[in-house]
Amino acid sequence: VTYLGKIFHWDGLAWTQQASGTSAGLYAIRGFSGTDVFAAGVNGQILHYDGVRWALLRSYTSEHQFGIALVPGENAYFVGSAGSIGRLRYAGTL
Repeated sequence: VTYLGKIFHWDGLAWTQQASGTSAGLYAIRGFSGTDVFAAGVNGQILHYDGVRWALLRSYTSEHQFGIALVPGENAYFVGSAGSIGRLRYAGTL
């Protein structure tokens, strides 16, 4: 992930840019698998990748998000500026 919402994918041979659907800066990315990935960044932006496309999720905050922790089959946690901590209840599908 990069500034201005750019997301790149490494396929083992080359980097390719993926359409993220946002121009907001992204600071964190974490995934359960190649078809189940979260990204987060500026103004509380949270995105999910299902192996085909990135989708913007409803966020709990407008604070910048800098970190993601995942608990398989349970929750995705997001941490950010001003001490913000959020949890997305998640059981493998959105």
